[in-house]
Amino acid sequence: MSSQYPNAFSQKFASDVHIQYQQGASRLKGKLAERSMVGGEALFLPQVGAISSGTSYTRAADTAYIDTVHETRKLTATPTRWADLIDMPDRNRSVADFLGPYVEIASAFFGRSYDSTVIAAALDAATAKLSGSTSESSVSLPASQKVAVDLGGSSEGLTLAKLIEAKSILGKNETPMGEQKYYVHRQEQLDDLLNNVNQVSDSDFAAVKALVNGEVNYFMGFEFCPTQLVAVDGSDIASSFAYTRSGVVAGITSGFNAKVEQLPTKNYSWQVWAEQDIGATRVQEEGVVEVLCDQSP
Repeated sequence: MSSQYPNAFSQKFASDVHIQYQQGASRLKGKLAERSMVGGEALFLPQVGAISSGTSYTRAADTAYIDTVHETRKLTATPTRWADLIDMPDRNRSVADFLGPYVEIASAFFGRSYDSTVIAAALDAATAKLSGSTSESSVSLPASQKVAVDLGGSSEGLTLAKLIEAKSILGKNETPMGEQKYYVHRQEQLDDLLNNVNQVSDSDFAAVKALVNGEVNYFMGFEFCPTQLVAVDGSDIASSFAYTRSGVVAGITSGFNAKVEQLPTKNYSWQVWAEQDIGATRVQEEGVVEVLCDQSP
């Protein structure tokens, strides 16, 4: 047989397209309040503070008034677009059809973008007009709303003690008792928790094992929301966080929108186009607790 025969071999590609592993749909959408921002450049969220004092009773006295605390949080949205082309000759020469997969990866990207926006808003500085001021101020998450990475005396990952501390902080802040609480974390925090509870009790271990296996998504009053989008710093410290539903608000000018169409100006190539215009802000520091977890041990 001729040694040159392999030169006649044909190349074969499968007709189905395999999408690489990635987070698809948003893990946080529906787990916080949303407000429409259509018709405005920015959305201002007014707040009134708690009343801490009143006046004593005096017979026939004039009415006394207090100066109620008013604050405002500012929410802005940022539009993001994505588009790609598939030329007609390229499509005609392909066994696989990539239009559907392009829409799918665009949807996945914007789902992750939603989550990244919410995560940043929960932990980064918020923009506010504080009581008695007409100018905008930057409001950071205070140290009192953070669970230290060395809560147990040394740098460690997620532990039961850290979850208890986060829940305690939310409780002491009088966050609404009937409101759902969430814990946003990476896979590493689940791994840490599984190792930690093994040393505590069989019942805790069974509950966390079910959580890790995906049989349940609730533990210690939190709905667990896994996403590898949670930030990790240069020291391998993850900024996971717990929050109550009303503590963070998303503003929606335009939700995920995708179009697939042929463009005459591009020689009738197929265009896959998608857009999303959203923003988010933390509205109450007391409703968010950052839980710092060392991923190195």
